[in-house]
Amino acid sequence: MSDRETKHILFHRSTPWHAAIECSTKIYAKKFSQRGYSVSYLQDLTNIFHRLIRKGYYEVFREGSRMDHKVWVMAPFSLLPRLKFLKFINDWVLRNCYLMCLPSIKSLVRLGHGRDPDVIWTTAPGSSSLKTLFPDAKLIFHVVDYYPAFRGDIIKQTERIDYQRADHVFSIGNAVTKYLVEELEVPESKITTLGQGVSLEKYQDFPVSRRLNPSKGITAVYVGVVDKLDQELLAAVANKLLGFGGELVVVGPEAEWASQFREKHHNVEFVGAKPPEEVLHYLREADLGIMVYDRSKQQVYRGQNPLKLYEYAAAGLPVVSTDHDEYEQLQPPVVVVENSMEVELAIEKIVENYEEMSRAMKEFASTRSWDRCVDLAEREFKKKVRQPK
Repeated sequence: MSDRETKHILFHRSTPWHAAIECSTKIYAKKFSQRGYSVSYLQDLTNIFHRLIRKGYYEVFREGSRMDHKVWVMAPFSLLPRLKFLKFINDWVLRNCYLMCLPSIKSLVRLGHGRDPDVIWTTAPGSSSLKTLFPDAKLIFHVVDYYPAFRGDIIKQTERIDYQRADHVFSIGNAVTKYLVEELEVPESKITTLGQGVSLEKYQDFPVSRRLNPSKGITAVYVGVVDKLDQELLAAVANKLLGFGGELVVVGPEAEWASQFREKHHNVEFVGAKPPEEVLHYLREADLGIMVYDRSKQQVYRGQNPLKLYEYAAAGLPVVSTDHDEYEQLQPPVVVVENSMEVELAIEKIVENYEEMSRAMKEFASTRSWDRCVDLAEREFKKKVRQPK
C-alpha cells in the first residue's frame, strides 16, 4: 500500500455531488481519488425545515450516503438549522450545526472508509468545528470566494476564527489572497495560492487554433449561473451578433428575466443547465465565450477566479469579459468591457484578429491544468500530515 493510499482526505462544500455544476472542490476530490487517496465528500447539511417542506437539500439527503467512483459521498442531517435572520448567533449556529447531526458526521465518515480523515479540506465558513470531531486531522481551508458579499461583514468574524484554527489556507486566486492578508491578517506563510485549473485532456481533439467565417454567422456561448449576467451587456452581445447573422447560446440555470429577454432577442437561446460532458459540445460549436456580469453587484465578483475562463481558453475561444480583480495579476488575453459600446468594439476586434486571439487563449490554458493545482496542494498538505500530532 502506497503512502497516498494510507491517507484519507475529507472534502467539504455545499455543492451537491451530483449537481451539474462541477465546482473546484469536486474536481479536487476526484483528482485525489485518482491518485490513490481515500476520499470522502461531505455535502451541505440538511435540516428539519428542508425535510418538512421537501425543498433545499432534501433531495440530496434522500439520495443518502454512498460510494461513487471510489469517493464516499455523505448527506448529513443536522438538528440545528442555519437561519439567515439569526445574525446575532450566526457564528455559534455555523459551528454547532456540524456537531448536532444524526447520525453524526464522525460515524458517517467511518462508515465509508473505516477510519477518520488525515486531512480536512473545507470551504464553508464555520466548518472549522469539523476539527472538534477529528482532532488528529490537519485542517485546511480552501477560500473560494469573497464571502462577505453573500453573508455580510459579520462573516469576517467567523472567517478569522476558522483561518486561525487552520493548519494551512488555500486560496482560489491572488485577489482572495490579498483579502486574507490585508483584511483578515492571515500570515502569508500560511497561505498557498492554488488558482484555478482546467482538464486539458478534455480538449485534446479541439483545434489548436480556430478559424472564423463571419459570413456563416458567429456563435457565442455563456456557461454558468444566468442570473449573474448583465442584461444590458448581454443585449449588446446579441445585437452585435445579429449583424453577423449569429446567435448567442446561454447554458446554465435559467433566470426569471430570461423569457422576457428571449422575446426581445430572437437570436438568443437559453438551453438550461447541462452536465459537464454536454457543455463540451456547446464549447466545440461556439466561436467566442461571453463573461459579462452584472456591474451593480461588484462585491459579489470581488476576488472571483471563474472556472469558465479556463474552459473557454482550453477550447480556444476568444473571450469578451467584464473586469475581475483577479485579472490584475492573471493578465488573461481577454477583451475587457464596461459598456455596450465596448461590447460591440470587442466583438469587432475579435473578428478581425480571430486566429491570433484563439491561439493566445490556448497558450494561456496550457500552463493552468488541474494537475498543476493538485501538485501544489498535495505538496503542501503532505508537509502538514508529516508533522507530529
